[in-house]
Amino acid sequence: MIYFKSMQVYGNERQLLENALRKAAIKRVRSLDFQSAVYDMGMDKLFLGLDDTRDVKFTRLRTSLEKFFPKIIISFSRDKTSSEYRFRLSLLSTCVFTILLMVLLLSIVLAAIDHENYEAIVEMLLPMGLFILLTFFELKIVNSRIRKAVARYEKESGVN
Repeated sequence: MIYFKSMQVYGNERQLLENALRKAAIKRVRSLDFQSAVYDMGMDKLFLGLDDTRDVKFTRLRTSLEKFFPKIIISFSRDKTSSEYRFRLSLLSTCVFTILLMVLLLSIVLAAIDHENYEAIVEMLLPMGLFILLTFFELKIVNSRIRKAVARYEKESGVN
C-alpha cells in the first residue's frame, strides 16, 4: 500500500505510543481495510487494532455520521529499530482517490483536445477537493485521538 505520511518518534516514545494505541484498541483478526470501523455505542476504546506478521495496524473507530470520511490506517513496523509510524488510506479509500484522479486526468485530456470543454475540469475538481478535504479532517481527528489515547495511557499507568 502507499503511505502518504510518516511521523518520526524518538527514544521510548515509539513504545509508549504503540502501547497506548494497543490499550485503546479493540483487537481484530481480519484486515482493517475490510473491517467496518463504525461504532455508535459509547465505548472507552478509540481504535480497531490488528497484529499482522509485519506490522501492527490501527484505524480510528468512527460514528455513523463519519462513515463517509476516508479511512486512515496507522502502521507500526514490527522492527523495533524503526523509529516511525506511517499513515495510509484503506483499500476502498485508495480506490476512490484513484478513480477521482483518473477521471480528473481524463477530463483534462478531453479539455485539451476540445478547447471549449473546460467545465469538465471544474466539475471534477469539486469531488477531488472534497475528498482531499475530508482526508485532511480525518487525519486531524486521528491525530487528536492518538493524543487522547497517549494521555489516557500515561494517566492510567503513571508514565510521564
